[in-house]
Amino acid sequence: MIMNFESIAPYLKDPMVLVGFFFFLAFLFLRSLVKRGIIPVLGRTQGFQILKLILLYGFVFGIVLMGLGFGLKYRQLNEAEQLRLVRQLDVELGNNLDTINELALNTETFLKRIKETSEILRTPGIDILVVLFPKQNLDLEASINTIEEANLAWDELVRRQLHLNELQMNRFNAAGKMIARTISTIRPSLSNLADQEKKRYVISKDIWQSNLPVYRKVDIIDVTKFQEAYNKLDHLRNQYTVISVHCLEYLFSVEEFFQPANNKMTKENLSEILSKERLTYQVVTDFSDLLVETIESLQTIKSEIIIVGS
Repeated sequence: MIMNFESIAPYLKDPMVLVGFFFFLAFLFLRSLVKRGIIPVLGRTQGFQILKLILLYGFVFGIVLMGLGFGLKYRQLNEAEQLRLVRQLDVELGNNLDTINELALNTETFLKRIKETSEILRTPGIDILVVLFPKQNLDLEASINTIEEANLAWDELVRRQLHLNELQMNRFNAAGKMIARTISTIRPSLSNLADQEKKRYVISKDIWQSNLPVYRKVDIIDVTKFQEAYNKLDHLRNQYTVISVHCLEYLFSVEEFFQPANNKMTKENLSEILSKERLTYQVVTDFSDLLVETIESLQTIKSEIIIVGS
């Protein structure tokens, strides 16, 4: 008997089966009472009254049971609707994840160009560059005052009279022209990647926003995670604009520094370049770490959707 009950127990989770099982036990109990003669034989009038009550309550019970059936069916349809909306959200989230991956690739490109520029600015053998652009400026863990670094570099340049050394000045001018020309060449493509007007790399929220009242009622998955995901997506997109602006401004400052016609080769402009270089390295590095963390969290949410939808 225990084994038989264990075999049917899982089916009792369904409300309709549970109701039927309850009435089965109830009528089984009444049948036992009748067979044992515990309930006395009723007269015609009393029997008619009881029969009428049975018919009346049987009808009411049928109506209630039918209502419960419709309610259960409505709930099942509602879950199907929830599942459909969640799958739509999965598609939108997937598209946004592709956009973020593109931003990650672009960020690598920005970082690569910044590193290349910084390495050229410290080319061995060109003493003026080595003095003006100290390597410690790229050490993000060191505590550095870029204004002081610029003053020290400029003083060292004067002390060693490198600006009066014809050979070193020729090397410096040749390197400067090459640096300015290189930056002038790559800057348009980097400006295109920056997408400051946010027309190329767009975070889509149409499905989420248009169905937000419905998503608030979804109970097959924790929708608060989606709200957090969209907040992270917006934050990443805004941060991408910030880091791209820093990169472009840094490169533009370097380009102007080596343009003799602009007369930008001063101690103040050197301090500006060192400050922008250090800041750009910092924000791009932090943003790269944030990208990795956010992409992993979005992929986790997508995996949860796949489990619910399977």
